[in-house]
Amino acid sequence: MSRHFLYRSIAFLLILAAITAGGYLYIIGNAKRDAQQTLNRLGFTAPTIGVTKYQKGRAFHLDINLDDEKLSTLKMISNPLPLVAGTMGSKTNETQITDLNVSGRLDRDTGLDITNWSASQLSPQHLPPLIIRKTTIGLMTPVGGLMFDINGQISEANQDGTKDVVLNIDTKQYELKFNTVWEGQIEKNGAWQYDITVNDAGFNLDKAQASRMSGWVTLQKTGALFPELAGQLKLGMLTFSPITLHNAEITFEGTYGQMTSIVKAYIAGFENMTLTVDTKPTEQARLIKAVIETPDKDDLLKVMAQLHDVKIWQNDHANISSLMLTEGNLKNLYNALRDKSADTYVLEISGTPLNLAGKIIGRKENNQSFVISLDPAQRNQ
Repeated sequence: MSRHFLYRSIAFLLILAAITAGGYLYIIGNAKRDAQQTLNRLGFTAPTIGVTKYQKGRAFHLDINLDDEKLSTLKMISNPLPLVAGTMGSKTNETQITDLNVSGRLDRDTGLDITNWSASQLSPQHLPPLIIRKTTIGLMTPVGGLMFDINGQISEANQDGTKDVVLNIDTKQYELKFNTVWEGQIEKNGAWQYDITVNDAGFNLDKAQASRMSGWVTLQKTGALFPELAGQLKLGMLTFSPITLHNAEITFEGTYGQMTSIVKAYIAGFENMTLTVDTKPTEQARLIKAVIETPDKDDLLKVMAQLHDVKIWQNDHANISSLMLTEGNLKNLYNALRDKSADTYVLEISGTPLNLAGKIIGRKENNQSFVISLDPAQRNQ
């Protein structure tokens, strides 16, 4: 073998080794960049990967801090090595996220606040096929700390560019519990829609409690600031202390701050007493119409006395005090009703949260027989 040929062979082997090493560095470098890009598209602006290991055509990125203060962490994100995953033994092309723990705050004024997380950076339409396991989101909220468990999957893009999504989102706490299944699609332009099944839900809040809640909700985001929302929920029990409702049904549709809703229920403790509440937004304020019907006028007066203590809205001044359900006024209403009879007694309330008006209507044989205003000034005219 000539010395010239030997030199050429060595040079070729060195070039081949350099190409192989460069290709390997390119592949593993891209794997890390792909993992960071996936986290960016989930909204995390500054993820820091600790250690990366490689096995069977996949990269395993471990011990990831998602913010500067280490409040949110990720145990592992695993993704296939670009170009060579299949030939090196990888049996799946999904990126896998395991043990994601996120901490943040949810406030009425500022909304969702998570350190080094940005809703504007969130771009699920650009995510790779994704499997999410053991994700926990902990939020401090006005009702206390809440923990949400999330598991799910985002598919590859279909022929039309849409991606199928299935998520299980659960929480089990005294303040709030539910089991939900989200099934939907993400379009390539960023629009999305989810059909949500609600199972065994309930809540225990300062002003309201509910149990045995189930139903469905549809969420749709097509480019507007807030998603469109529609749904129907059934509740075994719903309490706005001291009023308790049972066999309640709530239907609703609209967007945040522009929601139309209808509530139908029976009032617990009173036979054959029903409640219907309709609300809808206007440019000026939310309009409310509530109707309570009962065949017993004494029961109606008892419920009206309880209504005086009900405070539904967050602002304590935004209650039903404008109905003037004082002890003295209730006595006057009792005297006004004492000599009147009807098949059905109806309390009708309408107006806005800060300005409600009410009246009692007596109906006999489907005809209106009398009307008594709750306002003493109008009643005494």
